[in-house]
Amino acid sequence: MAATLPSVIAPRVADLVRLLGSDEDAEALDAARALRRTLVGAGVDLDVLAAVISPTEPIRVSPVRSSRRTTSIRCRQADKLTKAAADPYSNLTRWERDFIASNVPALRSDADLSEKQTATLKRVLSKIRGHRS
Repeated sequence: MAATLPSVIAPRVADLVRLLGSDEDAEALDAARALRRTLVGAGVDLDVLAAVISPTEPIRVSPVRSSRRTTSIRCRQADKLTKAAADPYSNLTRWERDFIASNVPALRSDADLSEKQTATLKRVLSKIRGHRS
């Protein structure tokens, strides 16, 4: 099976890869870190990106287990958050995008989130839906 990137993050990944060539060191470093956060937030890593670019070396990707979690509200919320964070035209701030990237894996795995994390994710979801908080 060929490695693939989720289609919702592909445009953002392409933009970030282009920024890696910046003459400004800070901008290139920020792009590298944002690229990693974007990939992790979508459940993939740099190995998958490398395999997409140069599929000559096979990689092992563990299959996603089908369970009740995959259809849970939390997973649907994680999908919405990931899609919005990857959309360069969304109304999310950089901090919110970073927050999503660092918390979506916990949301997908049904890990416990703190009250503050939960409140922040709810606020961001409300913002995505177009409501004021």
